[in-house]
Amino acid sequence: MSRYNIAQPPSNYAGRIRAYAVYQAGTLASIVLINTRVAYKSESNKASLTIDLTLPSQFAGESLYLSYLSAGGVDSMSGTTWNGLSFEQSGDGTPTRVSDGSTSLTIGSNGNAIVTVRDSQALVANIGSRVGTRKYNASACASLMTKRVDADAVVSLNTLYDVRTNSAASNSAAATPLPTNSINSIAVTPLPIFFSALSAFVSGVLIIYW
Repeated sequence: MSRYNIAQPPSNYAGRIRAYAVYQAGTLASIVLINTRVAYKSESNKASLTIDLTLPSQFAGESLYLSYLSAGGVDSMSGTTWNGLSFEQSGDGTPTRVSDGSTSLTIGSNGNAIVTVRDSQALVANIGSRVGTRKYNASACASLMTKRVDADAVVSLNTLYDVRTNSAASNSAAATPLPTNSINSIAVTPLPIFFSALSAFVSGVLIIYW
């Protein structure tokens, strides 16, 4: 997994957006986007960012599957879902399917794909298949526990758009990879159950869901 800096986001999102690229066997497999701008459960009109991803041209025409980690807001004490699954309803922590939880789009001929992430929400954009549908690679997971994966940046994030304020900002700088050990430096103070789930989600995204 490689982290990227997002240059020149809208001022009200400065320090609130995180982006990571996930690689499998040296090939880009997923993009993880985290919008940590605070949205509360009581807000009826929560803002979102629409992000223009530029992926390698080799993925043109492939499906990009979008799976969300979401809750009513950062103050929600229940109702958090990941990829259409709830880990609350069963009462014992096992997953319960509560919705389809995933949408897909086709990557453009130039590698572009436009995705939206609501405030206080995280997204995994997985190339070629929905997260969790492939059999996990046990040996690869064991290997990831013992070494750090470094990869060159191949993704840039271009346009950020604030739906609520109808304002746009250009992000002209390509994303720059940072050390893997910077992965959990999310610039908000964790609030109830959603950010606990978010922390676990970021820490386990390579091992559990692929």
